Amino acid sequence: MNGKVFAAFISALFVMTAITGTASAYTESATDLWNYENISNMDLYLDDMYVYSPDSSDQHFNMFGMANYGGDGTATRFWDFQPDGSLWSVRLTLGSAVTIKSFELYAAHDSFDGQIYRDSTYRGFKQFSLYSSTDGTNWGSALYTYNATNPYNPPLGGTDYNVLDLISNIDPTTSQFWRMDFVQNGSTDWCSGPRIKELDGFSTTAVPEPISTALFILGGATLAARRLRKK
Repeated sequence: MNGKVFAAFISALFVMTAITGTASAYTESATDLWNYENISNMDLYLDDMYVYSPDSSDQHFNMFGMANYGGDGTATRFWDFQPDGSLWSVRLTLGSAVTIKSFELYAAHDSFDGQIYRDSTYRGFKQFSLYSSTDGTNWGSALYTYNATNPYNPPLGGTDYNVLDLISNIDPTTSQFWRMDFVQNGSTDWCSGPRIKELDGFSTTAVPEPISTALFILGGATLAARRLRKK
């Protein structure tokens, strides 16, 4: 392979890796496999005890793209007045099995209520876990777990703005049954239940894999070398 052909090959890889798969709730919402339209049943558990099964008008569907404007805008807001460490579990049954390779979790709330700045104990959570199941009953080990004493800390968010935008790949998993757990962070007299804006699952890789990243860097280096050689 001569230099020009090799450079062209690497350049093509560079462009391909630059374009491929960054999932976003805002740029790829049409490809969200957990969209509320794909959900046939959803159950809510608190500390592993069944609470209820929301209907399609319930605001808990908002995290899956329903945008129900009742209550708390387009967000899912779990109940207040629960103790620190409360485990909120949302369990989905989809209309059919889907293969998930990546997800995006977006959580946010107003950091200032006009009198005080709210920290992570206000509508915060300190752990998020994602599961799948073959039967909707046995869940096994988590496919992904995110831990943080303050989930809104940099680099994913900020303590002043209370924003979390978490994007990650998981091992490709095919299932009709999915479970999303949130462990509440702290307890206040009000505004203590976690607040989730959106949670999307994708069939594509969201974050470049190591080989893609390496090719991206190699492609960039090759292009830079070619420009220097021309000069």
